[in-house]
Amino acid sequence: MSTRLVVGYAVAFLAFVTLPLVLWLVGVRSEPDPLVGRTEVPELSLENLANGDYTQAVGDWVTEQSPLR
Repeated sequence: MSTRLVVGYAVAFLAFVTLPLVLWLVGVRSEPDPLVGRTEVPELSLENLANGDYTQAVGDWVTEQSPLR
């Protein structure tokens, strides 16, 4: 193989494989994690499960945490 062909393959590989991968990784790591700091979970008790309040409590908690509110 000629040197020009090897250099061409190397440039093409960097341009179409390595560069998009690096940009994607940098973009993914720069986005804030939506779950950080959200550790409050409604109390789970047998009474809540028996009367269905737990489902409502979880629904209310999810609604409170939603960024779309």
